[in-house]
Amino acid sequence: QRLEELGLSPHETAIYLALLSHGEMPASVLAKHVSLQRTTAYAILKTMIAKGYASSTLKRRHQLFRAEPPRALAHAYEHRLRSFTEGLPLLESLEKKYAQSEGVRFIETSKE
Repeated sequence: QRLEELGLSPHETAIYLALLSHGEMPASVLAKHVSLQRTTAYAILKTMIAKGYASSTLKRRHQLFRAEPPRALAHAYEHRLRSFTEGLPLLESLEKKYAQSEGVRFIETSKE
């Protein structure tokens, strides 16, 4: 559940946990562990590699996948949060400029 709070889908979470607990393995074996088709596992692994949750290596002409260490993920999220926090003043200034440029006018009318 905590992995899903970080943005992993349920399938990504299952794959990450399987790789973490069983170690490096080919997609075909991994797919059996998480009850997915091999092609589906490949597609999910591709997105996980792009997000930095997994990596792959070639050994004896076989592509093997492994989970990135949990501590490495924590450092990556800390770095992203720090980077975002550093950009907050700029984002807030853009928000204020938009609010000022849009401007809201209230017109009071009196009932007679």
